[in-house]
Amino acid sequence: MRRIIVDLEKCKGCRQCEKACSNTHSAKTLGVLKPLPRVKILFTQSKDGKKGSPYPMRCHHCEIPKCVESCMAGALIKTKDGLVIHEADRCVGCWMCVMTCPYGAIFRDTEHKIVVKCDTCLEDEIPACVAVCKFDAMRFEESE
Repeated sequence: MRRIIVDLEKCKGCRQCEKACSNTHSAKTLGVLKPLPRVKILFTQSKDGKKGSPYPMRCHHCEIPKCVESCMAGALIKTKDGLVIHEADRCVGCWMCVMTCPYGAIFRDTEHKIVVKCDTCLEDEIPACVAVCKFDAMRFEESE
């Protein structure tokens, strides 16, 4: 199974993973030319209201994915390998998966009325976000 592991202590919030993801996926979704990252850098908020620690928000490929259960069109599927994959051509843009994802890791493409989410860069040997992380905050594991 393909897994992206994040070490939050090492993440500096540089957004290189976000940019690499955007560049990798911008032309892959229904001919979309605009950037559509599947990982977004968010920041915690400290008690005094200031920006806190960064963390990359991306799909966790849950064991029991609420997004798959709520997808009325069957556009989200869980593979035998444990990945949650989005089939854009089946998506009707109802946003139910966005509302039920406990991590907020499914993002809207309002222009095309579909969602986008991490697919661990299935077509590439190493996910784009992992390949560019200069702080080693992200690592890639493939296991049985």
